[in-house]
Amino acid sequence: MCFVLYFASENSRIILYLFPPDPADILVIDHDVARELQELLTSLGDYQGAISGSYDNVTRDAFRKFSGRENLEERWFEDARIDRIVLEYLRQKATS
Repeated sequence: MCFVLYFASENSRIILYLFPPDPADILVIDHDVARELQELLTSLGDYQGAISGSYDNVTRDAFRKFSGRENLEERWFEDARIDRIVLEYLRQKATS
């Protein structure tokens, strides 16, 4: 059984919730999503490459590093997909 992390801000604390993933939340990492991932991962120090919008090996490795550090391995896809909730979590981490 797989679970996904969900978060809600409450008094500036991040609260994580576990619930089964919704297949509708799985996104293809296209040019726009890849570019956003690169920007977010750069701000967190995981990515040092060019902001190109290409989901290349350097970007994938940086995203894998972030996913491992945040215990999101169960939500990791080897191909160019990302769970929408994981993307939202990454956005929250990068802006906090």
